Amino acid sequence: MDKSIARPVTILTGFLGAGKTTFLNALMKSYPQKRYAIIENEIGQLNVDSFLLSENYGQLVPLQEGCICCTLNDEFYSSLELLYQRQDSFDELIIECTGLAMPAAIIEPFTTHPIFKDLFPLKKIICLVDAVLIEDQIKERDEVLRQITAADVVIINKADDVHPTYLKSLYDYLAHLNPLAKTLYSKGKKEFPFEIIENIMYTKKNETFSFLK
Repeated sequence: MDKSIARPVTILTGFLGAGKTTFLNALMKSYPQKRYAIIENEIGQLNVDSFLLSENYGQLVPLQEGCICCTLNDEFYSSLELLYQRQDSFDELIIECTGLAMPAAIIEPFTTHPIFKDLFPLKKIICLVDAVLIEDQIKERDEVLRQITAADVVIINKADDVHPTYLKSLYDYLAHLNPLAKTLYSKGKKEFPFEIIENIMYTKKNETFSFLK
């Protein structure tokens, strides 16, 4: 297949309130030269900054018929087919998942589907966590642990809201949960280490988190 028609995919996960949309809007601001297509699976009101998206000359595809990972239905595949037809209008695809997403199911089309794995190669999986709430969320919600262990990048968001000593212990804890991921901090509510994130690529960790499927 001609690699020039491939559009790399970033999957963005994180439990409710972790800051995924804030991250996504900041990303578009940081890379105004890139044209992003976005599949937004946050159920309810769309939060992506439409002005930023228009500035990046991208495409926005809302999926509001349920969580991608629960349905993986015709709507999702139809959206990918639609974006393939519009591939000249964007350079990269980002999928912003609902906070309840199970990442293993969302990853599958981009790693096993005979067509989509070539048309939309998986670039990386990013998981945002709320520094204040994440430890309780891990204990209470199975989805949170699955999101962390599937990620190539784990970003501790709202780091300024916790004590530095706790932040260090949280960093160590998350790095222990997923030693194959790069664990990073946000530098403020809207400041993320994009230069580092950009250079991190997807690693095949199926054998690492298969027990969590």
